[in-house]
Amino acid sequence: MPEMSDIVYKNVSLLQQFVDGTGKIHGRRQTGLDAKKQRAVQKAIKQARSLGLMPFKV
Repeated sequence: MPEMSDIVYKNVSLLQQFVDGTGKIHGRRQTGLDAKKQRAVQKAIKQARSLGLMPFKV
């Protein structure tokens, strides 16, 4: 389980673990994260997508 300081938009390799093959973000039941960390992951993924570091769809 990642620490809050590890969840940043620049850490694409970590964020890829929470996205499936089609580009959808996994839910809390699949990731096993608590609500606060899940929100941070979603925010970081969306930020990385908008900056072009991650694709929107595959």
